[in-house]
Parts: sequence; structure tokens; C-alpha cells
Amino acid sequence: MGLFNKIKGKAGKAKDTADDLVEANGDKIPDDIENKYDTISDAAEKVIPGEDAAGK
Repeated sequence: MGLFNKIKGKAGKAKDTADDLVEANGDKIPDDIENKYDTISDAAEKVIPGEDAAGK
């Protein structure tokens, strides 16, 4: 496994953790901020695959 793949793996885990926190605390986050986060997260998913991409 190359260095870039290791970095992508670590970044993917960090992204998954952030996604889980936002999902768990969505009622405390303003809707406009949550929508912006979702947009950014979807864009990042194309570069840094998280747990959703693991089964593909």
C-alpha cells in the first residue's frame, strides 16, 4: 500500500467520524450549515472515499 493510499484511508476515517458527528447532532446544527456540510462532504467523497465506498 502506497503512501497516498494510507493518507486517503486516514482521511476517509476522519471524514466518516465528522459525518457521524454531524448526523448525530443534526438537531443542534442550523439547517443552512448542515446543508453546506452535506455539499462539501459529497464533494469530498469523490476524492476521499469513506465507509460508503468500502462495499463498492
